[in-house]
Amino acid sequence: MNTQAIFKLNANENPYNSVSIFYSKIKDVISDFDFNLYPDTDSTDLRKAISTYVNADIDELICTNGSDELIKIIIDSLTTSDDTVLSHSPTFMEYKVFSLNRGCKYLETKANLKINIDELITTANNSNAKIVFLCNPNNPTGELISKDEIIRLLKSVKSYVVVDEAYYEFANLTTVDLINDFPNLIVMRTLSKGFALASLRIGYGVASKEIIKKLYSTKMPYNLNSFSQKIGTIAMDEREIFIDKINSIINERERIITSLNSIANKDKFDFKNSSQNLTASKANFILLKVNNKENILKKFNANNILIRDFKDIPILKDYIRFSIGTTDINNKILEIIGEEYEKI
Repeated sequence: MNTQAIFKLNANENPYNSVSIFYSKIKDVISDFDFNLYPDTDSTDLRKAISTYVNADIDELICTNGSDELIKIIIDSLTTSDDTVLSHSPTFMEYKVFSLNRGCKYLETKANLKINIDELITTANNSNAKIVFLCNPNNPTGELISKDEIIRLLKSVKSYVVVDEAYYEFANLTTVDLINDFPNLIVMRTLSKGFALASLRIGYGVASKEIIKKLYSTKMPYNLNSFSQKIGTIAMDEREIFIDKINSIINERERIITSLNSIANKDKFDFKNSSQNLTASKANFILLKVNNKENILKKFNANNILIRDFKDIPILKDYIRFSIGTTDINNKILEIIGEEYEKI
């Protein structure tokens, strides 16, 4: 790395700083902020604002210090140390981390870049899994499971089914409207991705009132700081101003995918086929299989671009993942990859 600006495309972050979107409103919050008081332990105003976004009752919502805390709360509230937690592979690693920390047995279906709902159902029932985590769109693949398939899962297992919709804003498919039809459903969301508020650590869960009561039993008091609550509330109330940036990321994602497929030398390498549904990514990142990964990584590094290398995960050892950035940085990504494949 040189001393120039570093472009972080390794953590699925939004490239647009929210401060520039509603700076004047943030100034008003700071000028009248009660630094001396503890936060509202129930995040009442934020839950009210979110309720209008997801069309759910305020008592069907819980706000947390990021999705990580929500995962921990779900596992701590709904399992004992001898229970089994199940997910698919590869996926977001924190499901495993918090399950093992709880003392639970953690299972994954056979590693596959496409989620197998039939295998999830069979494994959940055979293992008597207490919780099934489904990341949708999935991180790190970007795959989006249809609503019909999720309904089939919900109908086929006795487990709690947690649908992690962290990347919902880039996919526009949700199961929030199903929470009253399926008492075993919990939906996870965040303001980190679509709303570009990752530094404020605002996560939230949507479920039946009965489940939310259970989750509150292990939630720490004052878990979400007052500043995050206030800015999150503004973001929800002013959510229309984020739509253009979200659409820009979606459009850039599709442009990059199209360009990658045009770059590929199909006699020697086909991005679309070799990466197993690269074009199906419905998140704010792209997972790409490359057969000259070390050279590409060196070029990214020389250009101060941080991307994710999955060298320690066998099924992903030939893959890289990068977040969708601004148009300029996306063009640089395409340039680097294009130069490498001209050498093949």
